[in-house]
Amino acid sequence: MNKPKIFLSHITEEADFASAFRSEIESSFLGMVDVFQSSSQNSLRVGRNWLNDITEALRDCQAIIVFCSPYSVGRPWINFECGAGWARDIEVVPVCHSGTRPVDLPVPINLLQGIEGDDASKLQQIFDMIASKLGAQSPCVDTRELARKIHTLSLAYVEEVEITKHVRTLKSINLELFNIICTSPANVVQAIEGVPQLLVERCRQPFEALQTRGKLQYGFNMNAVAFGGPGGGGNLGTLSLQLDMTLVELFKKVADEEEA
Repeated sequence: MNKPKIFLSHITEEADFASAFRSEIESSFLGMVDVFQSSSQNSLRVGRNWLNDITEALRDCQAIIVFCSPYSVGRPWINFECGAGWARDIEVVPVCHSGTRPVDLPVPINLLQGIEGDDASKLQQIFDMIASKLGAQSPCVDTRELARKIHTLSLAYVEEVEITKHVRTLKSINLELFNIICTSPANVVQAIEGVPQLLVERCRQPFEALQTRGKLQYGFNMNAVAFGGPGGGGNLGTLSLQLDMTLVELFKKVADEEEA
């Protein structure tokens, strides 16, 4: 008897949500269910074309669990994989997280019966559905613990997305300043000399947002006046910054993404 295959559809940034489900499904059903997760090396075979593996899994799966957030529902792959399940007339279950609810889903995903990932009672329905594919009774699953994991992941994910947005804003404002900040050591005050006051004013909103989140402290002391020049003159000063470790790592991550 072939194992039922469950396809976990997610964007790369939300792999942790899929991994939490994958672990629970595999342990609850004692390996009797084949779970395909595109971000997992266990699902993608060495030496194979990854797109062929995904196509084959979409063709063979008995159900698709799709992870939906404000950041994923507009992505092409999510809609493509949902469409593949729709065309085959198999169950496609949207699991909403990170601020998205079933009522927030766009057409045509909102025509599917979605659930909220941090609702323990609704999570049980997924395991009941998988059990029906096996023709077996639903296993005893600690859905409250799984719901707690999804809630915790959602809080951390939303914060990272928002912080990343502010970091990218700083890069778009001034690449030179962004690159200097990228060299900042964690939890040490770095003094950057000769920074135009006008530039600091342009950076104020992302600086304030990061400071409010406890990721950064900044200050600016004016100490000179420039006349003319490329910046058109104005006040110059020393910009003092102190970043925590997670923000330092995020600056470097954004820099690497942009250079790739």
